[in-house]
Amino acid sequence: MTVIKYGSRFTKERFLLYIAISVSFAFIAISNGTTSWFIKAWTKKDVFGDEYHGLWKICYDRPNRGFDSSCFERVGDAFTNVVRFLLCLSFLCYAIILGYIIAMQFRADLTFNPVGVVLITAALLALSGLILFLASNDIPRVHWLFINKYGYSFGVGWAGMAIAMVSGIICISLPKVQY
Repeated sequence: MTVIKYGSRFTKERFLLYIAISVSFAFIAISNGTTSWFIKAWTKKDVFGDEYHGLWKICYDRPNRGFDSSCFERVGDAFTNVVRFLLCLSFLCYAIILGYIIAMQFRADLTFNPVGVVLITAALLALSGLILFLASNDIPRVHWLFINKYGYSFGVGWAGMAIAMVSGIICISLPKVQY
């Protein structure tokens, strides 16, 4: 086991791990809060504007308003509410991670294993929500009137889940450092 002198708890490798954890947190937070999960882009822009379906609200680009978005709160069905629940739980797991990382700065004997377990839990919660969203929405396709496709919020959610999973696996596999 490697021995690190006292006072060097904040190393370059830990800093990179902290950056990966904060990026995965930001990606899951952005994915949860934005309105571009599923897009219905109309081909004739003179009558309808594009529809942006998020988890919490639906926005429309109105042609008679200069394509400014008008949004209203989305009432969720059973599947949408479970997707919201899973992504919010994934988001809230980072509060546990933040508290533990703050405690790690004051105690030298704490390992990264609990952070890794909570990160993998957050990633699996996000994965479950993303897969349920896939199962409960229309298949992306091109119609002669509109195009259905997934938006950037959906992709950002997948990226956040993947980064959280890799960071969690790295945290669990780190050896305990003796001081």
